[in-house]
Amino acid sequence: MQTYRLRVAFRDQRGVVRPPVRDETVQAANLREAISSLLSNADSLIVDGTNLAWLTDKDDHMVWSLRMDEHNADTT
Repeated sequence: MQTYRLRVAFRDQRGVVRPPVRDETVQAANLREAISSLLSNADSLIVDGTNLAWLTDKDDHMVWSLRMDEHNADTT
């Protein structure tokens, strides 16, 4: 099993990423399975007030990201 770290946060129009509101470990056989698992629960992946999700590997390198348009995110 591979271990990845999922973070979810808000990224503003200038590209500044706020501190993550979600930071958790994801374990999967490989990156493809980790992404598939996250996308199967896409409704709960990007929560209110966020528009960016990303996975990092064990060396903290970003291996995947998903960004929603800033205008569609509820930032209250």
